[in-house]
Amino acid sequence: MKQSSIVLFLIVSFFNLSQIFGQSSENYSVNYAELMARYAVLNSKYNTCDLISFGLTDSGEPLHLLLINSDGEFYPEAIHNKTVLLIQNGIHAGEPCGVDASIEWAEEMLANNTIPENVVIGIIPVYNIGGIKNRGCCSRANQNGPSELGFRGNARNLDLNRDYIKADSKNAMAFYRLFHWLKPELLIDTHTSNGADYQYTMTLLTTRKERLDPHLSQYLATKLEPYIYANFDSLSPYVNVFGTTPNNGIKSFNDLPRFTTGYAALFNCIGFTTEAHMWKPFDERKKATTKFIKLLTKFANENAAELQDNKRITDAENPRSFEAVNLKLDTSRFDSIEFLSFAPEFRYSDILGKDQLYYNRNKPEVITIPYYNYFNKTSEINVPSRFVISGSWKEVVQRLQANNMQMVLISEDTIISGVGTYVKGFESSKTPYEGHFLHTNIVTVDSNIAMQFYAGDYMISTKQPGWKYLLQVLITESKDSFFAWNFYDEIAQQKEWYSAYVFEPYAQEMLANDVFLQMEYDHRLEVDPMFSEGSYRLYWLYTKSPFYESVHNRVPILKIYE
Repeated sequence: MKQSSIVLFLIVSFFNLSQIFGQSSENYSVNYAELMARYAVLNSKYNTCDLISFGLTDSGEPLHLLLINSDGEFYPEAIHNKTVLLIQNGIHAGEPCGVDASIEWAEEMLANNTIPENVVIGIIPVYNIGGIKNRGCCSRANQNGPSELGFRGNARNLDLNRDYIKADSKNAMAFYRLFHWLKPELLIDTHTSNGADYQYTMTLLTTRKERLDPHLSQYLATKLEPYIYANFDSLSPYVNVFGTTPNNGIKSFNDLPRFTTGYAALFNCIGFTTEAHMWKPFDERKKATTKFIKLLTKFANENAAELQDNKRITDAENPRSFEAVNLKLDTSRFDSIEFLSFAPEFRYSDILGKDQLYYNRNKPEVITIPYYNYFNKTSEINVPSRFVISGSWKEVVQRLQANNMQMVLISEDTIISGVGTYVKGFESSKTPYEGHFLHTNIVTVDSNIAMQFYAGDYMISTKQPGWKYLLQVLITESKDSFFAWNFYDEIAQQKEWYSAYVFEPYAQEMLANDVFLQMEYDHRLEVDPMFSEGSYRLYWLYTKSPFYESVHNRVPILKIYE
């Protein structure tokens, strides 16, 4: 028996295996103990798979990965000689169709020895272990089964599909280790949908092509996606309604880097999120999820050399000179697509006291709708050759290192010239969003400055495979920057102040001795309504004085262009 499976295999002895494997009800989903017992059996029985762990999650349980390779080799060189497909299940543990689909598919494939030759398959049995252990009947009001299911939040009540950048959870830190060790070309994240009703059992969210390297983007748009839609009967793009119902059109989802596929794209991995429809029976959802997994596996096996070459090429590329860090839906452009709908109708609700939308399943219809599938790149920046960051923000350094960023430690105190970023405005959520008061609409100003850095700070080149990740987290305007996620909130609070009676005479001297400052002051008196307040005028002069702290609103990151 493999050493890595001994502990898990012992679990099996506490269960009646005929009961575990006999749970074949169409509306039943495995619990955590049953799931891991079955994976332990596979690990002990077959040399073509290996069950390994990548550290503890918030639940106290380890994050597991089942690797399947027809050659029975699981060291990195052997794995990366083939295309790698990673399947992640149960990030929302109340949406378990992928959890059950993957274990059943793995059992069938290993028993029948139908493992694809050119693909290494990695299966995360369940990512949100705390959620699957928080099991009951009723966590998903909009979902048709299974009879018992887990919960969306993890052991810390975090939605893990918002955690890939801020990494508040141990789950995310374990996933970093797993993902950067595995280096997959393709990723599937299995879900069950929320929202509108329609005829499809399966809908599909594909990572935004604008977020990918142009080489990968073209491959996805011209070969991979057409293959999927041509070979999966009755498949719709993810139904993210543009308006009230799908009849008004649907729009592509902007999978920011906080989400699974958006994060994977930063490392040249093409990601798909399967969204099996919530109101279809659980067994049908599970079958549709299995069908998609098999289809993408077949494509990967038949096109393994191309997929590997594409990733090698993009990983080796230097950063582009200019890059956008944000995307915005283009509402002026759309494609017309055929959509299998149920007629939306309205009926009066006594509770609401008004008409309520419902979908009439007795009136299926085929309609043509607009599909808004184009995004414009925004917040385009000149890509730095290097970043210099303060090591004092250890949480930032920890996340960069966990994502395998190559960083050079500064060995002695030094002053470095470059471009600094000052935050001039932002809005914050009034209530916590996943444990943070997320900043949006961030406005910054860059300035050529000389910054003091110290031994223990870091220099980071953008000439590395993860350069797109660096831009997303270190460029302040990015919607998923470390600043947006509150890692640098300290800079927004001024630490030193003044007494008006002490500073006012000095301010008068400043104006008297600086003709250009006096001209700017006079101009502001004419155009700036805030200058009607004397206290504001005095504060403005304070910000122009040598007493004003230079670090106020300055992000502790320097950009160097060479």
